[in-house]
Amino acid sequence: MARTNKSPWIETPATTVGYVDHPLVKLLRWIDRGLLWLESCLQRLWRWWWVSIVENAKDSELSRFTVKGPVQEPESVEPRR
Repeated sequence: MARTNKSPWIETPATTVGYVDHPLVKLLRWIDRGLLWLESCLQRLWRWWWVSIVENAKDSELSRFTVKGPVQEPESVEPRR
């Protein structure tokens, strides 16, 4: 049988197949995404708390909880006998 195509490669039909992850790899990726979501929620909560409580405490009655000047050590207390 004579070859009609003079190309240096062979034509053949092919099907693209993706990589199949191990179930533990899938689990670790799911955990990683969950931790990323949790970290972002905690960051937003921390920023909200810092802005609404700490930054606004300067002009409110909560200012008594902020440190003004050097911190004084508490007086020593005698232990009960």
